[in-house]
Amino acid sequence: MSSDYENENENDYGEDDSARSPGNLAKSTAAPLVPFFNQKAAVVHVDASASNVKIDCPVKNYDAKHHVILWYREETLVVNGNQSVIDIYKLDSPFVLVAPLANATGHSFHCEVLPSGVRRDISVKLAPTPPSPPQPNATPAGHSSAPPALSWPTALKCLILGLLIHAHF
Repeated sequence: MSSDYENENENDYGEDDSARSPGNLAKSTAAPLVPFFNQKAAVVHVDASASNVKIDCPVKNYDAKHHVILWYREETLVVNGNQSVIDIYKLDSPFVLVAPLANATGHSFHCEVLPSGVRRDISVKLAPTPPSPPQPNATPAGHSSAPPALSWPTALKCLILGLLIHAHF
C-alpha cells in the first residue's frame, strides 16, 4: 500500500522533478547599484531678491525602483519621496527641492537616499548677485572712448619736449 501512495503523489501535476531541482533555479537578477554623491556637502548661495531656493540632490546610481529620496531641513522631514510633508516645500524634479527663501536662508538641508542611507548636506546662504559679464560691445568699466588723461607733470614734460624738438628743427 505504501508503494501505491508513493506512486500516486510522485507526479500529481505532471511536473518533471528536474524542474524543481536546485540546479534549475531561475537566473538571479543583478544587485541594485549603490547610490553615492561626488560631493557630500555643498553651499548654495542665493540672491536676496530671489523668492525661492532650488536645492539639488545630484545622487549617482539612483534607481527609482529601489531607492527613495528624503529631504530634511535641519533634522525635520520636509519631503518624503515625492510627497511634501510640509506644504511650503515642493519638488521641481525628483532631485531638486524648492524652498521659500525665508524658510531656507541660514538653514541646513540634506537629502538622504534610502535604503542605503547616503546623504548630502546643503547649507543655504545669502549672497550678493555676482556682477553680470560685460556685453561684447560695451566699454569696460573705468574706460571711455576718450584718450586717457595725463597727469600735470607728465603733460608739462611732454609740452617742453615738444617745444624743444620744434625749436631744434
